[in-house]
Amino acid sequence: MPSISTKPLTAGDVVFKCKPLLHCTIPSHKGKVCDNCLKRVVGDNHIRVVLELKKCAKCRQMYYCGKDCQTMDWKYHKKECKVFRHQDFKESNDYLFLRLYLCIKSDPTFATKRHQLFDGSDVCLNDMKVSDEFIANISTTDKWMKQLHIICKTCESVGIEYDFKELLQWFAFVLKNSFDIHSYVGDIPRLLTYVTLVSTKHRLCTKRRFGGSGGHEIDSTGR
Repeated sequence: MPSISTKPLTAGDVVFKCKPLLHCTIPSHKGKVCDNCLKRVVGDNHIRVVLELKKCAKCRQMYYCGKDCQTMDWKYHKKECKVFRHQDFKESNDYLFLRLYLCIKSDPTFATKRHQLFDGSDVCLNDMKVSDEFIANISTTDKWMKQLHIICKTCESVGIEYDFKELLQWFAFVLKNSFDIHSYVGDIPRLLTYVTLVSTKHRLCTKRRFGGSGGHEIDSTGR
């Protein structure tokens, strides 16, 4: 469950901290940070650093600072590791969507599992399906349809069975419920994209940044 601040709040204070449902390092930072905890390869004594990141021995696509992080991420990565090893797999900007879709396809309970929100209510992915209007807007937007067709080609080339309508629905879900984080520790950026359950139901806050323990802090600045 997310941790919640109980003190009186002013603009800029942390309202709550929670971990994303799924996250992926953006392609340009692959190999520069641990894909699980986001520790960097280089730095100084004031930030968390590691001397060398270790690649997944099977797919060589994921980077970890140690065995613990690799083990923690395996519940998600095991679904994509075989795909990454496929001879026709090409580097993609859609790692997050691929990770989500493979979780949904391989685990019948993934989209129905309920997660508790910071106000005590709970939600599952199936509760968060996007509207027909939003999907129709994507279907008429060249930029998004081009990206979706690239995803389709990726699925076909590596042998992932899909239904186009279902693929479109989850693609729309990711567009609506994912965020990019640009966070700086000193002058060093840490970037990832992630899917969250919290902000889809409570859209009162704007700024998101990394918490010190690997969670994500959201301040109380209203829209």
